[in-house]
Amino acid sequence: MQEILDTIKQAKQTIRAYRYALVGNQVLTRYALVDVLLKAVGWDVHDPAQVFPEWDMGHTGQKAEYALLDTAGRPVAVIRVTPLSGFAVPDLAKFAGPARESSIPFAILTDGNLWLVADTAPGRALQDLEIMRANLETDPENFLLLNFASLAPLNLRELELAYFLGQPARSVEGTPPQLPSQGRLSSTGALPGPAARRGGTGSLEAPPPEPSSVAIPSQAQINSAEWQPISDIVNVITPPMLLRFPDSSVENTQGSFQRVLAHLAEYIIRHNKYFQAPVEDYEGKKRFLINLIPVHKDGAPFGAKVMLFNGWYMETDYSLADCKKNAIWLIQKAGENPHHYFFS
Repeated sequence: MQEILDTIKQAKQTIRAYRYALVGNQVLTRYALVDVLLKAVGWDVHDPAQVFPEWDMGHTGQKAEYALLDTAGRPVAVIRVTPLSGFAVPDLAKFAGPARESSIPFAILTDGNLWLVADTAPGRALQDLEIMRANLETDPENFLLLNFASLAPLNLRELELAYFLGQPARSVEGTPPQLPSQGRLSSTGALPGPAARRGGTGSLEAPPPEPSSVAIPSQAQINSAEWQPISDIVNVITPPMLLRFPDSSVENTQGSFQRVLAHLAEYIIRHNKYFQAPVEDYEGKKRFLINLIPVHKDGAPFGAKVMLFNGWYMETDYSLADCKKNAIWLIQKAGENPHHYFFS
């Protein structure tokens, strides 16, 4: 992730320093901006098995400057590059049309600074094609990091780009589209249902109820609860029903250790401006507990990902014992004291 952030900063500097040359020069735009950003997110621009230049979009008679290929050599996205400041936003639909006719899932239009991404799924109306817009010069770096990370090979090849960007995901081989709300933690704390828990290997609890059934704890429940510090959670067997935070706010965990983790993460993120992703889990080896994209250090996808309120992802595919350890670790990682957080 640091490489992507560093490359974004470098690209901004390039635009400022060489704007006079980039305007009107498509070759320089490709070389100095597009190639370096594609490389940073994981595409080998020198390997035609991954990135094929001057891609012919079949009977449409259109060409793209790049095609990003899946492992079978099929294009999952095509990219049209113009010189800096060389296109208008409506041009995206004009480019996405031939991509759709060629059954290419995504179409990307960029001048090196402004990046527009279209989902060409047949069911999308022309005005709904755009699913991502990123402007290197004007957008905040955290926003840019999340958006460019979504263009990584794993995401495009698994057709999950729309999921990352808060859009309805396209269906694959006739399966129903997965809505992003299935993986996003709502204000009531709903964890993803079975459809969002793909590839899990650890011991998971039963899927929590849907958001509408998660009750807000009453004042009577809060007053009658027997509160214990989170530091003692390793000694309990039954999952907590309530969490109480340092500001005395309370969340209903519905008897789920995974939900305990997610609620703790969201509280810390909201109240600690210095808390940044990625965050390793308590073992600190190959796995992330929280990351900007749902991928571990070794490239393996999260087993049971939860999208937090700010777009970060949390891994919840842990045994009950590891959930407890990660809960304490998460608080300590934020520089706080587990004795100031309570469960019941």
